[in-house]
Amino acid sequence: ATVGPQTQGAITQVLQARTHPQQGYRTALGILGLAKTHGPARLEAACRRAIQINAITYRSIASILKHGLEDRAPSPAPATLPADHANVRGSSYLDPGDLVGPAQERDQLVGELRLHGRDLA
Repeated sequence: ATVGPQTQGAITQVLQARTHPQQGYRTALGILGLAKTHGPARLEAACRRAIQINAITYRSIASILKHGLEDRAPSPAPATLPADHANVRGSSYLDPGDLVGPAQERDQLVGELRLHGRDLA
């Protein structure tokens, strides 16, 4: 059976992503096996979508086929920031002095416990 350029490209990327190409053989064979159950045309379309969304794994391609997403265009990334409204706070909302890290938080808790007569030692 022949595979199309998108399927070939997906398998090439799977093999190149591994330190040793042999580590990608099972994934590649699994992807090729999807053509038996879903047909080569659907596999080709699913590989094209997987490449577009940069999700070239067996599980991603199988999921695309399972849910019939191979012919759907990927959702575009939002081009603008969300609108400002009352619940969006800017950087001026936080005072850097209010920020407490884990070490300061721990020291503060230890101090409070000692005030109440509990020793941690």
